[in-house]
Amino acid sequence: MVQVALCVGISALLFVPNLIPIVLSRLTIRRFHQLSTWFGIASFLLIAGSQPLYSWIVSYLEDSLDASSGFAGAVTSIACFSGVLAMICNGLFADRVGAKSRIKLLMALLFSSSIAVLLVSLGPALGIELVIIGAIIGVSTQLSAIGTMHACIVDKAPLSVSRATGITMTGYYLGGN
Repeated sequence: MVQVALCVGISALLFVPNLIPIVLSRLTIRRFHQLSTWFGIASFLLIAGSQPLYSWIVSYLEDSLDASSGFAGAVTSIACFSGVLAMICNGLFADRVGAKSRIKLLMALLFSSSIAVLLVSLGPALGIELVIIGAIIGVSTQLSAIGTMHACIVDKAPLSVSRATGITMTGYYLGGN
């Protein structure tokens, strides 16, 4: 999977059409490359830090907190359903705040996701209730942050959305492995 992600990222960087050289100066091109690199790193860190909520929450609830399989599945289902609703509402909100405030929104979502992961990891010490809250907040903020990050890419690289998206998607795929 890592090899596929790297191939996608390299091909996006090398072969996807790009309007930047036609329209903008070399300084702006350099700034775009720096931004796309940072978006790739940010997407990697987002997924690497929050994907375990999806991948391991059922096992974590069962093994570490002695929850039943049915209860663990219900918590995960509720978290995912809440995440979809939050993602839709966040998309509407991100459109309203506009390009100037979207990065701040993204940072708030990432901070909230970090707090949620902390709540889940402290579950054995603080109780299963905080794990449930952390899972719901974590899944909701992760899904919302992914969409908001794509909106930020469009804001920052309007002439090369496909290239910037390819680099960011590579970060997502590498972060999930």
